Amino acid sequence: MLMGRQAHRALAAVKACKLALQQLLVDFRLLWHQQRRGNGFEIIDVRLGGQITRCETVIWRINEWLAGRDELAELHEPVLPMDKRSNGLVGHGLYKEIVSACELSF
Repeated sequence: MLMGRQAHRALAAVKACKLALQQLLVDFRLLWHQQRRGNGFEIIDVRLGGQITRCETVIWRINEWLAGRDELAELHEPVLPMDKRSNGLVGHGLYKEIVSACELSF
């Protein structure tokens, strides 16, 4: 089953990404505290922690799909524009536009 093999490759890639992010967080924290005070590192915690958690969710979703418990319904929906300025499918990639559809908090 070709799609299953692709899913297993994707799963391995996401797991490797998660491990790399966890190591980056450990190394970056050590370097940060050697060079500066603790102020500001909470932003790095949120950014890298969010990416690590996202990897965990992707791993869980792929495993659920492989087990037949999730059909990944969002993949069957039309692709919506990501860029609010030009209606393109590839946007500016601004965090504030990706993290939430609501602009009130910014």
